[in-house]
Parts: sequence; structure tokens; C-alpha cells
Amino acid sequence: MKKTLLLALLFATAVVATSQARIRIPVGQYQKIEPVLELPEEDWYRTDEGHKVDLGHMYTVYQIAYVPVWTIEKGKLVGYTKEDPDTYYDLDESMLERISVDTGVENFDELRTMPFWDAWGGKLVALAVIAAIVYYFCSKNDDDESEAVPEAEKPAE
Repeated sequence: MKKTLLLALLFATAVVATSQARIRIPVGQYQKIEPVLELPEEDWYRTDEGHKVDLGHMYTVYQIAYVPVWTIEKGKLVGYTKEDPDTYYDLDESMLERISVDTGVENFDELRTMPFWDAWGGKLVALAVIAAIVYYFCSKNDDDESEAVPEAEKPAE
């Protein structure tokens, strides 16, 4: 009885250990902030902790295994710090006017750009994977059909 219990305990431990060792593929929505403009070295552009705030474009993408498949939100301009990349600051019109005066940028729409990888690269990779899968299964079916016809039944040339 003791040997059976010990073996069951060892087996359960082995199963739990192997199930924890699986690779997890991250899937879901992620917010990204892309730096677009470095703001002047003024106290007005600093946080209470003294960190410098710069201008960034925040957008949301849906990713599968770190490949951005779909852009969910085109995004908005926000303030962010390099020291704390998870924190961002919403900017109202008066702040954007002040930034425009201090930096000389008149059209903020030109700053709302995404890198090629997030905008198109992931979509192209996803389409290539789907095309490869379709090609593989179509060519496999063609090979199976040609092998299914016996030599004796093939028409003479």
C-alpha cells in the first residue's frame, strides 16, 4: 500500500511539473506608446517626481505570439516618461497648444504614426502563414489523389 501511494505521489508530481513547463503563447490586446516628439527641458514638462515627459502616440493592437495581427485603436497623443513606460498622461487642448508653441509643431496629426511592423507587418506575416497552411493542405490532397489511382487503371498514352 505504501509503495502504491508513493508511486502515485511521484506520478502526480511529475505530471504537475511537466504541465508547468509548457510554453505559453501570449494572446490579447496590448497598448503601446511610440515616442514621437522629445519635449523641451523645462520644469513644465516634468512630473512631480522630476521625470521628464515626452510626447508619444498610444495605440492598441491585438497580438498573437508577439505578432500584431490587428490594430484595435488608432490611438491618441499622450505624455509619457522613459523611466515609467506603463504610465501615461492624457493631454487636453491647452496642453497641446503649449506644446505647439514650445516646439513649433503645428499639425499633431502628422505625429500619429505607427511603425510598419505594428501597422502592416503582423498582418502580412499572418497572411503568409495562412497561405502556407492552405498551400500545404491543397498540395497534400493532390498527392493523395494521384497515389490513389492504381497503375493498371491509368489510361495509356
